[in-house]
Amino acid sequence: MEYGERIALLRGEAGLTQEQLADAIGITRAALSHYEKSRREPDYGITTKIAAYFKVSTDWIIHGNKLPIPDDLKYKDISATLTEEYARRGLSPEAQRELLEAGIRAVEEARKRYNKPRK
Repeated sequence: MEYGERIALLRGEAGLTQEQLADAIGITRAALSHYEKSRREPDYGITTKIAAYFKVSTDWIIHGNKLPIPDDLKYKDISATLTEEYARRGLSPEAQRELLEAGIRAVEEARKRYNKPRK
């Protein structure tokens, strides 16, 4: 898969038109079309904007390299560390639980995004 296909994939998964994404990152729809067809390569600034918009790495867009998110990441290890930190900062048990749940959701979302099988 080329960089253009990865950009188009991200846009498609987000349910955006070329016009919507182009507007969001400050380029023309025609320029985005050229990038998605791999007729033109986006410069570093545009690649960075695309990566930031979709919360992926620039390396994934350019090369298709996944960021390693270890499968053996243990929620209990994260939970224990964060619980200690939250308690040290004086957060209530309810606030601690809410933040821990948000963190678990973030890890799951990152796993889904970065550990997708290559096509």
